[in-house]
Amino acid sequence: SWMGVQGLRFLHCYVAGVLLAFLLHARAKRARPPVVWAATTAALLLLILFATDLGKVFGVDHRSWVQTHFIDYSGLLPLHCLFIFGLAEGGDPLARLFALRPLPWLGRNLSYGVYILQLATFDFLTTYVLPTTPGSPCYGAASMLALLAVLGFVAAAVQFAVQKPIQVSTRHCSHAAHAHATRESALRLCTARPNAWSS
Repeated sequence: SWMGVQGLRFLHCYVAGVLLAFLLHARAKRARPPVVWAATTAALLLLILFATDLGKVFGVDHRSWVQTHFIDYSGLLPLHCLFIFGLAEGGDPLARLFALRPLPWLGRNLSYGVYILQLATFDFLTTYVLPTTPGSPCYGAASMLALLAVLGFVAAAVQFAVQKPIQVSTRHCSHAAHAHATRESALRLCTARPNAWSS
């Protein structure tokens, strides 16, 4: 289908993520020391790229250049991998900054909702509530902060109304199944012992 063909455009991103996970696992297994400044370096390079008017640098339309090289061709994928690599190893100053409260709690509870709902939330808000076209009063940093605030609220609502009840129910079922298996094992052991003694 068309959706399947479109999904293949991002196959290399998934492959890169899998390879990065294998690399991190192998380094942890061998107790390799963490690479310091990897995430910070990637973050600084990303900030420089986003703060630069690439249209003037390359003499082309900025939006079309970003669409082609950064989105269609995933030109930022190496920097994204370097950023994740540095954060996952934990030795980077930026990783220690992200370990400060309440950021770990936000990561555990809101990250999945943000990941799943970001596109739908942004599309709805920018279409019907906060238009972000140049010249509109909501254009720029203010609109982005408002969008992030709404996305955080939506992700929190999904976490506490949907995800958390499912997690609690799953843990309860798992504990009940474990207790049942333990009782069954104890009963089999008790019924086997008299036979062993009588023989």
